[in-house]
Amino acid sequence: MVLFALYLAAFAAFGLWASALTYSRVLSFLLLVGLWSLWVFVLPNAAVRAAEAVVEVEEFSLLERENERLRWNLGERTREARYGYWSRTTGWDTLALTQKGQLNWSNRALHEEIRQIDEDAWTNS
Repeated sequence: MVLFALYLAAFAAFGLWASALTYSRVLSFLLLVGLWSLWVFVLPNAAVRAAEAVVEVEEFSLLERENERLRWNLGERTREARYGYWSRTTGWDTLALTQKGQLNWSNRALHEEIRQIDEDAWTNS
């Protein structure tokens, strides 16, 4: 609410300034419309460009591609782990409790690794 009041006060001050600077209402209005356009359209884009010049930001498409590659690797590693166990056994019921635990732990660790990579990608973007 305070920020909104400051925003309104700034535009009221600009209105008074434009009225004092010009002799006609139309010219004052055009000056304020130009100032508003600059404030709304130009400054935000300039701020983004300046920030990109200061801090290097990876493109979202590159982050998404890396994320997809890691997810694919996760699926491949999970399949390899499952097929490795299944090829040596006749079924899930014949697996020892420790082997079942190893399979579950392997999946959990891989999913945690992907979750951490996703989280890092969002915090760095």
